[in-house]
Amino acid sequence: MLNLKPGDLVYYVDRALGRNYASTKHAGLVLSVRKTSNRRTHKIKWTGQAETMWYDVLNLIRVSEHNDANV
Repeated sequence: MLNLKPGDLVYYVDRALGRNYASTKHAGLVLSVRKTSNRRTHKIKWTGQAETMWYDVLNLIRVSEHNDANV
């Protein structure tokens, strides 16, 4: 499981549908982290969007990890 912290840049990955939104290059900034029961969710501010949303850590990938995998 990723150990994200505020300030990390991430991409969204919809694992249930097999979609990888990292190819859109719309990175998000982790604003805060909260733990609910056994899951961690992260408040993300996406590039070019005013609103923030909470996402499960399982649907996020660090920008640096994605870039390293595609070198």
